[in-house]
Amino acid sequence: MSSKRRRAASRANGKKSLGPVTPEGKARSAANAVRHGLASTGRLAASVCLTNESRIEFEALHEALIAELKPCTATECLTVEEMAVCRWRLQRAWVIETALVDNQMDGMTDGVAKDYEAVDEPTRVALAIRELTKTSTSLDVVNRYDARLSRQFDRCLKRLTSLRAIRNTEIPNDPNPTNEHSQPTSQFPIERPAAEAKPAIRPHREPEPVASSPAPEVEEIRLPIRLSDPEPLPGIPHRIPRAA
Repeated sequence: MSSKRRRAASRANGKKSLGPVTPEGKARSAANAVRHGLASTGRLAASVCLTNESRIEFEALHEALIAELKPCTATECLTVEEMAVCRWRLQRAWVIETALVDNQMDGMTDGVAKDYEAVDEPTRVALAIRELTKTSTSLDVVNRYDARLSRQFDRCLKRLTSLRAIRNTEIPNDPNPTNEHSQPTSQFPIERPAAEAKPAIRPHREPEPVASSPAPEVEEIRLPIRLSDPEPLPGIPHRIPRAA
């Protein structure tokens, strides 16, 4: 009974999901069509691996590159897929080169025993490579194959790096409502002429009345009045007689 309730709750929660919201999540969801479609790991292994090669090992290599590089877009997924194929075929080239030298050494065992009393292993390898380069171009073909796959792997890695740089520096098309009209459209700032300096207008103020100090009080001086005539000075008559 609890399992039924759990399944019902899981279905209800799944209906509430709105899918990826961020641009990285949407790009990763769009890349699932490439990873799980015609170019899925199983189909890719069937088209790349030979009948005597392990598809499980190739799928493990592909999944390891996906986990490390984390492609988000369809182009990035295809690039990582190409890297897995290059690395797998490069490993095959190494195996082929080793098999060619081993086979040549085994075929020369009787002839070397006749020509040499004692031969060490490095000498056997050198004799086998010398014989291969004389009688066949197999080693030259494998070496060109090896160099081409190595360059292709490096180009894929550089392409993936440039794709991520472009995706990270991409400018969104939606305008920003906060600063859409606040900044000028020109890349050069618009210089506006400075406003002419105007004389500052001071408000008119009535002169404040000056408080007048009170006049100092003058002390009244009273002179004594003499009732009698003063004494005449010597040589001057006291009274001048009137003319008759």
